[in-house]
Amino acid sequence: MKTGTNIISISTAEIADLLGKAFSCSMWLAFQPAEGAADRVDLSGIDSVPEQWAAILQAGLPLEAIDMDANYLLHGNLPLKGLNEDGEGKYTFFLQDLISGLVAAADGNVAPGLTPGEISLAAESFCHFRNGDLDESDAERLMQVVLFREIVY
Repeated sequence: MKTGTNIISISTAEIADLLGKAFSCSMWLAFQPAEGAADRVDLSGIDSVPEQWAAILQAGLPLEAIDMDANYLLHGNLPLKGLNEDGEGKYTFFLQDLISGLVAAADGNVAPGLTPGEISLAAESFCHFRNGDLDESDAERLMQVVLFREIVY
C-alpha cells in the first residue's frame, strides 16, 4: 500500500484515547511509566491514568507496554524490549515509536500475521483513530502494530 503517511502532530487527548482504550479492552496488554519517567513530568492536575501516560510520552519520556501473554516470546523489532521477572514481554517505547507504528498501520507496512486481511484492518483502524471514531478493538490492533509491527493477537 505504502501511501507515505506523515503524522505532523498528535494530541495528548488522541494518545490518551488510544492507550486508554487499548488497555481497557485488552487481556494481554498493560502500560506503566518506564523507571523514573513519571518523576520527571508534572502530573499534578491530571486525573486520568491514560492522560498521565500521554503526558509522559509528550514530554519525550518512555512508557513500558507489558505483553502478559508473551510466555517468554518477544515479537517485533523495538530496540528496547525484554522479559520482566514474570516472563512477560516488556516493550519500552517513546512517542516517536508510537507515531512510526501508526504510520506503519496507515501505510500497510505490517506483517500479515495470521491473515493478510489484517493489514487492511490496521489501516482501517488508523482511519478510525484520525477521524475520532476509535473503538477498543481499533486501539488494541493499533498498539499491536506499534509494538510488534504485526497483528499478533
